[in-house]
Amino acid sequence: MSVQNIEAGLVDFKTLAAQTRQKMTASYTKGQTLGSGRAKAKAPAKKTPAKRK
Repeated sequence: MSVQNIEAGLVDFKTLAAQTRQKMTASYTKGQTLGSGRAKAKAPAKKTPAKRK
């Protein structure tokens, strides 16, 4: 994308916005999938500290 192409009207901003939206949605979905997998793997059972006498 260049200034000359924008000025000449060769850039379709609606298409660019749609492509960006698709990339962002895919990235968000991938992050959610990775995050949910890590949360399940990293959730160890909670241990209570031993009481002192």
